[in-house]
Amino acid sequence: MYTIDEAFEILSKNKLTSHKETVRNWVRKGVIQAEPLESDYGH
Repeated sequence: MYTIDEAFEILSKNKLTSHKETVRNWVRKGVIQAEPLESDYGH
């Protein structure tokens, strides 16, 4: 599993996107799968 930043680096190196926000949009639209990171935030 990759973070948004890591996914962006891979995708940008392969010339699939030049904007990190595009990766976020693809996640929201279900184009690429993602799951939230586990954190202690709010607990």
